[in-house]
Amino acid sequence: MSNLPAFLEPLQQTLPGQPSTEPVHYVNALFRHKRFPSLAHVLYWPSKGESKTCMVFIPGNPGLLDFYTPFLAGIHEKAHDKMHILAHAFVGHTPGIIRGSEHPAATSLDAQIEHVIELIDTIKPVYNKIIAIGHSVGTWVVLQWAFKLPRMISYASVFTRLMPLKMLSVLFPEWPEAQLRVLRSFLDSPSAIYSSLSMADDEMKQIQDLDGAALQQYHHRLHMYFAEKDDWVHDHKTEILDVLQPDPGSVRYIHGPEDIPHAFCINHGEELAEQCYRWLVEGDFVD
Repeated sequence: MSNLPAFLEPLQQTLPGQPSTEPVHYVNALFRHKRFPSLAHVLYWPSKGESKTCMVFIPGNPGLLDFYTPFLAGIHEKAHDKMHILAHAFVGHTPGIIRGSEHPAATSLDAQIEHVIELIDTIKPVYNKIIAIGHSVGTWVVLQWAFKLPRMISYASVFTRLMPLKMLSVLFPEWPEAQLRVLRSFLDSPSAIYSSLSMADDEMKQIQDLDGAALQQYHHRLHMYFAEKDDWVHDHKTEILDVLQPDPGSVRYIHGPEDIPHAFCINHGEELAEQCYRWLVEGDFVD
């Protein structure tokens, strides 16, 4: 696995539900965390040249990277392989990743923040430019690193585990089969479900107030994509934009079409990839 950077380990197993893009140009790998001992699933798209730019992606909850391969592959293709892309899953959310040696708190929200900080601290000496992007709670986690905030340190229903793929296609008729396979693999993993729900509980308790001061301080470095209708953001979108109102021209934000939902990764990865690529070009991260 010569095209893997030294900080990644090859994943010597096939994970369920893969792949959701064809052909496959990414490498499945592991990042070994030391601060909260644990293993994280990573998808890595290498640059074909000598690029020293790396885009780090943090998913939403559940942190299943295979939902996002059309989106990430789209960015890599549009950039003509001139940048590295490293997608980091939330620890404990990937079915099939060996468990048992994790720190007891490794899947908490605080630990997930620390995992991202550790990842970026590790890769900073390797790349000259690092672009960090996230989806949903992944965006919030990325911002904790970007804002340099203080560092803080069960079983699924038998019914869902036995639910056939055809039943899932009835419940989610608009989902592509590849994405249904990702969901199927998640429902088959009680530990992944438990980690996801535990983290969601942390999210509801800890993510409360908007950090307006930090948003204003770093507004010139932010790019935001809002769904037209998003019940997770709801009225807070207006609150966010009001905070940035004194200098609206320096913040890049987009209101997506009505048919692109919060969970864009299911059917609209290519559209988001196009917008992210435009921002990368505007920022001189790719030629």
